[in-house]
Amino acid sequence: MLNFNEIKKMIEGLDKGWRVKSESILFMDFNGDGEAEIAAGCAADGGDCLVLLKNNGDTWSIADQMSRKGSEIRFIQPFQIGVSTIAVGWDDRTHGPKLGIYSFGHGKISPVLREEAAFDKIEIEDMPGRKGMDGIDEIAIWRHESGEAYRIGVYRLSKGRLIAAYDLYPYYFRKAEEYFSSKSHSDVESSFYRYYLAEVQWNAGDVLKSFSTLQTAIMLENPYPSEKELKVIRDQIEAVIDQKSVQLFPAPVKTVYGDKWGYINKRGIFSLKPIYDSASNFQESNTAIISKSNLYGIIDPLGNELVPPVYSIINALASDRWGAGSSKGFSVIDQNGKVLTTDYFDYIGTFHEGRALCGKQKQGQYVYGYLDHSGQLAIPLQYMEAGDFSHDGAVVKEGENRYSLIDNSGTSLMQYHHYFVGECRDGMLAFREEMESKLGYIHKNGEIAITPRFTSAQPFQGGKAVVGENGKYGLIDHSGNFIIKPIYDDVQMLGEGRAAVGKAVDKTIPFMGFPSALFDLKGKQLTDFKFDGMLPFEYGLSSVFDDKRTYFINMNGEMATSLPVLEGQGILTVDKTLIKAEIDRRTAYYDFHGAIVWKQPSDIHLNSQWRLMEQKAKPNKNYLVYYPEVQGMNSFEQQKALNAEYKKAANIKSIPIAEKLDYRYEGDFSVAFFKKDLLSVEFDGYQYYFGAAHGMPSKVFVHANLKNGKVFSLADLFKGKSNYVKHLNEIISEKIKNDPQYEYVFPDSFQGIKSDQSFYLNDDSLIIYFTPYEIAPFAAGFPEFKIPYKDLEPLINKQGELWLAFH
Repeated sequence: MLNFNEIKKMIEGLDKGWRVKSESILFMDFNGDGEAEIAAGCAADGGDCLVLLKNNGDTWSIADQMSRKGSEIRFIQPFQIGVSTIAVGWDDRTHGPKLGIYSFGHGKISPVLREEAAFDKIEIEDMPGRKGMDGIDEIAIWRHESGEAYRIGVYRLSKGRLIAAYDLYPYYFRKAEEYFSSKSHSDVESSFYRYYLAEVQWNAGDVLKSFSTLQTAIMLENPYPSEKELKVIRDQIEAVIDQKSVQLFPAPVKTVYGDKWGYINKRGIFSLKPIYDSASNFQESNTAIISKSNLYGIIDPLGNELVPPVYSIINALASDRWGAGSSKGFSVIDQNGKVLTTDYFDYIGTFHEGRALCGKQKQGQYVYGYLDHSGQLAIPLQYMEAGDFSHDGAVVKEGENRYSLIDNSGTSLMQYHHYFVGECRDGMLAFREEMESKLGYIHKNGEIAITPRFTSAQPFQGGKAVVGENGKYGLIDHSGNFIIKPIYDDVQMLGEGRAAVGKAVDKTIPFMGFPSALFDLKGKQLTDFKFDGMLPFEYGLSSVFDDKRTYFINMNGEMATSLPVLEGQGILTVDKTLIKAEIDRRTAYYDFHGAIVWKQPSDIHLNSQWRLMEQKAKPNKNYLVYYPEVQGMNSFEQQKALNAEYKKAANIKSIPIAEKLDYRYEGDFSVAFFKKDLLSVEFDGYQYYFGAAHGMPSKVFVHANLKNGKVFSLADLFKGKSNYVKHLNEIISEKIKNDPQYEYVFPDSFQGIKSDQSFYLNDDSLIIYFTPYEIAPFAAGFPEFKIPYKDLEPLINKQGELWLAFH
């Protein structure tokens, strides 16, 4: 086979005045005679020509040639359509580039494409359709519009014409999405590229993405081509979404069986009744994780249990893979519940670049490896530490002062000999030479990029990284230059070329809070320091809240007034075609016109007579309590007295609205038990002192007879001279001593219950519980001891008011 220089010398030696163009030579059997021919693009005076050379044994001769006056050949590329053909890009500089397709039957150059196609960029490949690749090449043609934007078509050759290949759109336009997505991120304040990105996402079949991208474009300044046109397109896509996809949204309600979750449709009507203890969003696979009785499963949009709730936890690892936890450990399952892993792990992370980090304790030490999509170990458990994969690879710790950057087969791409090496992002890795030394950055090849001088160093993101110096934070570029000086108390990357920068209200006690301002990644401050919370940008919007309200801001930090602006603190998220609002611990949904679709109910109907009405107390932004008021009792005075008990149990306080608290308190309630005349209401609270390692939870029950308002204590369950305290102490002591589930209890910490010990009831048992730290570690929560009534039969006063209230 001749090389380029030999072919070039041979053709230019024919004395035709041709100059062979680099990368414009094909050496292949065009006519199927078993002998290779040569097709070459040559520059010549007056215009380029396409030359076909045939092998005559010892010599090569010109079989045919095609010249085009004033034209230049931009490329020559094989084009496989069952017979060997080539695609040639011509450019005459007047009419622009044109694509020709040619065969070489009988030693002649013959056009296969009847009418040449205009193009600006072209990709030719055998594209996979619904049944995979078919051995036939197809063409993607990019036509320039404006700036660096293009319209794209995907075609196959049929009877001399290019026919749109719609079945290949999902494959190719997902590839093209990367280009337009990068353009959108490089010009975050403009809607121009988002307009084209939305079209590409639509053609790829990702209609929800397309809808969200258009919504983002609408929110930006000077929408392209216009706000009116974008809204028309968005509404058309929304109509298609309504027809083609099932849209369900998780929604919580308070019921007589406690707090339950169901799923509403886009109109705010429950499609799946609230019967779940928890409910996650439906994913692209049309599946959602739910729980019942503290066990997790997976359902479809009809509520069918694809995976029955039998696992202690389920986490989404990918769109079609889940991590399922049991007493044995974690495994990977598919949406039908099939266990894919052959072993159990102590940890399984989400999939990145086709690999999921997994870990397991062996001989007292954790070792880490990686699973593939099928759930099998792609890289064995062998690393002391490991991180998630990115397009650069994954960083793993193989030994002391020994790290490697590996590819997804586990092959080491580069080794680093430092005390610490961080994630590889943007081709840069944070590193530390010794335990107490400063942090710097190295290039992927191991060379020092930024000399160590930081006390903290986060991975690079979009060419910038958050670093710390002496307790303050700033933002640097790849050269280590400060874009935002390290004079702030917090810096968080928000994506889309933006960062949240926080400054302490009181420098002497920074944990009291540091309102944030929006900065761009050039260091320009876009807003005042006024936000108490900011979420990463998504679809050109960031959910923020201040002292009074929660709302979206756009890329310039301006309030998106056409979207919900709500009283209270919380978050707003775009969920398919609705906006989910979780404000002051309550859920609501809005459409993109700002109209409310569904709001969490504030009442609980116990029966035809009694109901609970939810009340809210928020005297201060850091003190929030929900409590019930009972309605329907026969005596107004008894009802008033019981409601006073509820307010007391809810821990409601009078606090000046402007007072700066050094803690945050949140309280809520739920129906723990309701039967006949007995109502047990559970009051849960959580108090967190700013700067503490953790907060302190609280739990109180109020058990009341709704006929007369009497509030019961533990003693009311038992006969007057039963010495129930002694008997309960004996039962609990026996459980602590002999039941393995109570191994966590501190030795000798249980000294007996109090006569007014905290408790609650259900149909068949008395449950005694203790507060955190009382007899066990904080991590144990509220230790509970369930004692069936049958074990207390001789002690229970079955003629007493408490027993008769629910029997």
